[in-house]
Amino acid sequence: MAFPVVESTATTGRAAETTSPVTFPATISAGALIIAIARCAVAGAIGWPVNWVELTEDSSDASDDVTAVAYFTAVGNEDGTTFNVTHGNGKSAYIVYSITGAAVPATQAPQISAVAVGTSTLPDPANLDPAGGAKEFLWLWLGGWEGEQTSPPVGTPTNYTNALGADTGVGGAIATNCRVASARRGLNATTENPPSWTISVSDDWTAWTMAVHPPPLVITPPVLALTIATFAPTVSTPRLVTPPTAVLTLAAFAPAVTVGVQVVPGVRALLLTPFAPTVLTPRLVTPPVLALTTTTFAPTVSTPRLVTPALLALTLTTFAPTVTVGASTVVTPGVLALLLTTFAPGVAVSGGVAGPQTGSLAMMGAGR
Repeated sequence: MAFPVVESTATTGRAAETTSPVTFPATISAGALIIAIARCAVAGAIGWPVNWVELTEDSSDASDDVTAVAYFTAVGNEDGTTFNVTHGNGKSAYIVYSITGAAVPATQAPQISAVAVGTSTLPDPANLDPAGGAKEFLWLWLGGWEGEQTSPPVGTPTNYTNALGADTGVGGAIATNCRVASARRGLNATTENPPSWTISVSDDWTAWTMAVHPPPLVITPPVLALTIATFAPTVSTPRLVTPPTAVLTLAAFAPAVTVGVQVVPGVRALLLTPFAPTVLTPRLVTPPVLALTTTTFAPTVSTPRLVTPALLALTLTTFAPTVTVGASTVVTPGVLALLLTTFAPGVAVSGGVAGPQTGSLAMMGAGR
């Protein structure tokens, strides 16, 4: 597991218009997560291209401006091109990120805090508690304001780096201009409340905290194989062989979960084949070698954490064919089927150790 990585960024400032061509970052990998913040200096809904998903749009600060945040999954051919954003007939500013190593949005989209608004020199985003507990998040400080302040603001919020700013310049009345700014931080945490960021002149502002999730970690152990060999009971006098039911014990499967995590192993299929002993002579019973195989053991860890399963112990006991006196001279035990079902332990804890769930096992078949 690793933090999502910002591979490139772009900023755009536009004069008054209703459709603005916004520049994509210069380097965009296929599948990269594209995140954009936009602010328009007049009222009116912000519209994004097809396949973009808007996370939030707000116009509740004391200005008549509108600020929005949206994301998009890149095809990989967008490098340095533009996309169109629609809005009211006014000036607008944009910051666009291209981020690799992030969770696929269909599985886990980036998350954003409640909006924070104010009128001051200290835009201050709200706290964010993203889903899934502590992870190696990429946190983004996102904000926009009315006016002609220094862009980006001087310095960065404490613990944040890589300040970005976009603006519409200083032409015309102050209220016809706007700014957006952003900074970032990588931090493995369950929650984040970024500090304020000082802007050069007090005005109306809007701000958010965003969390970009890392991808989930998938653990796929190899398929386990258990072989039972040299099972060849000898019958000294031709008589009926009646094996009792076998007992198979699966023990010591106890995944140890060190921190809050959900473990969902796949269903295990346990097969014993081929158990069909044949009689070579009226004196010797030689069953074929038995093969016992476990398959589809592929636990998926949906929230990346350390999972340490103990070794599996498989014990086959009381499988001892007996010979009863009778007139039979042919020994033909039937094929046995050994089934292990409903073995799909689900572990959902927040700290501590989780043990296995009980599975059910049946061995069927008879010999005569």
